[in-house]
Amino acid sequence: MRENTAYFSFRLPQPPRCVTRRQREVWRLLALGASYKEIAATLGIRPDGVKAHVLALHSRLAVTTQHEIAVLGVAAGLVTQEEQLAVIEQRTCGAVLRARSIAGAAREDAG
Repeated sequence: MRENTAYFSFRLPQPPRCVTRRQREVWRLLALGASYKEIAATLGIRPDGVKAHVLALHSRLAVTTQHEIAVLGVAAGLVTQEEQLAVIEQRTCGAVLRARSIAGAAREDAG
């Protein structure tokens, strides 16, 4: 598998100081690919609270998409490349297992 090195080719010296501790926690979880519900459950807050933190991050980081927030999270060192790759592997394996399960069920129905 070819690694996309361009994605990890830049680094910020550290997360901006204008970001609060809670926003940094939300930012890190977003960079790991967590959903609003997953972030809310992890941090013990409501999904609406997560949304408010994400909107504040959009403003403070001067970005327009969650993807940009995630990329900057990796660049700022909030998430290591190894953590990011582990999440990708976990989600990819889950998708493969679901596809195999669906294909198996279809074969049983046809047979």
